[in-house]
This record gives sequence, C-alpha cells and structure tokens, in this order.
Amino acid sequence: MVARLRADGFHVAMLTCDNHRTAATLATQAGITDVHAELLPEDKSTLIRRLRESAPTAMIGDGVNDATALATADVGIAIGAMGSDVVIETADVALMGEDLRHLPQTLAPPPGAPGGAAR
Repeated sequence: MVARLRADGFHVAMLTCDNHRTAATLATQAGITDVHAELLPEDKSTLIRRLRESAPTAMIGDGVNDATALATADVGIAIGAMGSDVVIETADVALMGEDLRHLPQTLAPPPGAPGGAAR
C-alpha cells in the first residue's frame, strides 16, 4: 500500500506516540522511511503544519491523540470509524474498516476528473 501511494506521487510519513524502537519496526514492515516517534498530540499538529508549508497533507488517525492533527491537515481521515466520536467528528473522511489497502482508491480522483487528493 505504501509503495502504491509513493507510485501515485504521495510522500508517506509515520507520526506516532509509540517509542522509537516500536515505530521503526512497524515502519520497516510497512515500507515507511520517514518516521516521527514519541510524539504528543500537539507535536503531531506542529509537524502537520510544517509539512503543509511544502505540500497539501492528509493525516490518517484512529484515536483521540490524532484528533488535533486530523483537524490541522488539509484532509483528515479517520480509520476504524467505529472508534472515538471526536476522531470521527474531526475527520473529513471516515473509513469504516481498518484495511488501509483501500486508501489509494479513496484518494484517487473519480474517473474523468483531473487531479484528486493533493500529492
């Protein structure tokens, strides 16, 4: 999924409250090289603001600790939409499941439309 997002022109980064070791392990398994670990919710928002200076951003989150960053991003995407009400209400898009393999399709433009989600 990460490779497909990259092939479609997206930059993929991990922003997590997990410790560096756990984050690095998960990122390696997912093919993510830009990893930011041990972040507080406000750290995620600050980083999203910084990323927005160079390109539009989308933030994907599943918990209360992601709500502020979801609101800060150009597009906030809640996954596992059966979760926290604040995350669902903050996000622009709520995906019912947790299977991120559908994300490239979600971000793709409709047939015949130019562009799609910002790259």
